[in-house]
Amino acid sequence: MPPFPDLLSHPSTISSNIVGFVTPSSNLSESARMVELLDGMNDDVNIRTTCGIHPYEVKPNEDLGAVESTILSSLSSPFVACVGECGLDYSDGFPPSTDQLPVFELQVEVAARTKSNLFLHTRAAHEDTLRVLKNVKEKHGGYLPPAVVHCFTGTPSDLEDYLSLGFYIGVTGFVLKPAGSDVLSCLSRIPKDRLMIETDSPYMGFSNCRSTYAASDPTISLKTSKERKKFIKTMYPNYPSSLPMVLEAVAKARGEGIEDVAKYTTNNAKNFFSL
Repeated sequence: MPPFPDLLSHPSTISSNIVGFVTPSSNLSESARMVELLDGMNDDVNIRTTCGIHPYEVKPNEDLGAVESTILSSLSSPFVACVGECGLDYSDGFPPSTDQLPVFELQVEVAARTKSNLFLHTRAAHEDTLRVLKNVKEKHGGYLPPAVVHCFTGTPSDLEDYLSLGFYIGVTGFVLKPAGSDVLSCLSRIPKDRLMIETDSPYMGFSNCRSTYAASDPTISLKTSKERKKFIKTMYPNYPSSLPMVLEAVAKARGEGIEDVAKYTTNNAKNFFSL
């Protein structure tokens, strides 16, 4: 994958009609590097990032005071659109819940106190995620900050819980995988003003997700036929130019026109991330 700045003007990005980027940060140092990069770019570049700690990045005995101070400072940047990527993930290989929970609780609290948007990650931890959110909501007199459940992979029941909180739902190429059939089947339940589409690039690859990039990149055309086929068949890294494939799948599942879905999901993202 080319360096991030080069992706902005890559032919595959342009041909995919991508008008903005959100590059979530998984830890505080990553957020600082992203802000530094964006500070040095043209003012008209339509990119936003986030500031927070992804559940996989949580360390034992995190200094919560230092985490809070860093997030509060970072939120002053016009490029930082959300607190996050934060949440809970009880998948194999992740830090124990006892380490994750205090860090997640802090980030939701900071977002509520500063009225900042939340960029949420939740896997195999729905009940605890809801509990934390509802506790903060009660503490703040019924207020929860706007949030997007990034790369939603939950159940129809999970979906209803998040929609009842007024949250946005981010849909990725997960719906183009066999495991994503349940999510695909409940997409029609999401109101137009609460739906976003995303790639989660370079992650969440799916079959043929690199085809648009391959067709647009001159270096790929110089490869042998066998090499080109291998490049396309490989699912990682995923590229931003796979977004139209996600769009098409979402529109078909909802029984709506592609242009209509593209318009309102783009507007939702622009409004939420201040793009």
